[in-house]
Amino acid sequence: MSRPKNANCSCHVGVDLTLMIPRGGNGGIKPAILTFLRSIGERFQEGIKFTLLTNSSTYQEVEFLVRDQDKSICIALTHDCPWPVPNRTQPRLLVCPDFNSSMLGKWGIEVLYCPFGPTHHSHPDIPTVSMITDLLHRDYPFSIPENERVWREGYFRDILTDADYVQCISQYTRDRLLEYYPIKENQVFFTHLPIDQRLQAGRGTTSQRPYFIYPANFWIHKNHEILLIAYRIYRQTAKEPWDLVLTGNPDSRSDEIKDLAKRLAIDASTQFLGHLDETSFAQVFAGAGALVYPSLHEGFGIPLVEAMRFRKPIICSRSTSIPEVAAEAAIYVDGRKPLELAAAMINLMENSALRDDLVMKGEERLKSFSIASEIDKLYKVFTTAKVANSRRMRYARFLRRYRGWGHSILARVTNRRLSLH
Repeated sequence: MSRPKNANCSCHVGVDLTLMIPRGGNGGIKPAILTFLRSIGERFQEGIKFTLLTNSSTYQEVEFLVRDQDKSICIALTHDCPWPVPNRTQPRLLVCPDFNSSMLGKWGIEVLYCPFGPTHHSHPDIPTVSMITDLLHRDYPFSIPENERVWREGYFRDILTDADYVQCISQYTRDRLLEYYPIKENQVFFTHLPIDQRLQAGRGTTSQRPYFIYPANFWIHKNHEILLIAYRIYRQTAKEPWDLVLTGNPDSRSDEIKDLAKRLAIDASTQFLGHLDETSFAQVFAGAGALVYPSLHEGFGIPLVEAMRFRKPIICSRSTSIPEVAAEAAIYVDGRKPLELAAAMINLMENSALRDDLVMKGEERLKSFSIASEIDKLYKVFTTAKVANSRRMRYARFLRRYRGWGHSILARVTNRRLSLH
């Protein structure tokens, strides 16, 4: 990978990773963020310095990102994990139980990056870049609890106050953000998430029989119920049907989906593998016959590019950002219609020429994605935000935040008065 011309333009970036959850709780966005941070550190080397703001449950998961010029600071207690105790094996790990945002400047941080979205650790003196993965709470609100919708809406409003730039993960997500919220177009940019190369495609093992794979956490919008119904129909119709393999973080929803598989009498041919490390995941993906991806809402859709890398044909819904990623390299179905999904699974299984054609189209489509070009976009935003951080910009941030505080106080007072009547 060639060294960018502007690699000597240094920038000290604070990265807020305090919302990172152990194992697979964050879904695909967690490996995407870690891959981007590792890649940008490798690509720009001396051109960027990181201070990683971590929590007590996942600080060890980001140790591999900390280079000689970087440091990791644990600033939050989470998931009942105690504060870490730095030792000789962790010379660049600090612990700061009394963190407040004014410390960012004291630590020399020039730009704050919030890849998990919320900007509650930002400070008006320092430009902030926040990442938004999707607008699920607006596009598909009934798929999440009311308290989560309220929380999401709140931190989206905070982003409008705090963030100088907002990173989206697809053109679709960028367009939806601009449609729903009063934000300037020049503040919003998008980077795709072609992180498929983190998986070693040549090291997998192939099983005697192929199977359909669906890698997704068991969130409602991932549409597992329709998939299992479609799979039941498929098994009743297809000759020598393939098995179905599901990966995803185990939780109460996964238990419900397992119970549904039993009630549909497909549990013997449906495997629930849980959350897998990258090596195991690559092996499972390599053995699959096809990716089935009936998700009803995506900000990007990382498994789509992973399927292309592993030379797997794709069946997917035509919802949200999915066609932007898959283009012509997929069979599209209405993810709400199990009969249509089952028919596509039968067609793909029985038609080897169709599978070969989709694999060829996937290989061609994958050439359109480059993590280097996406990283260049993000690094350019970091350096632009640093250079543009004038006294006038800092004053404007203070004003925005002051007005935001005023609106927040007024809203609380109004709600309190309404509740008394």
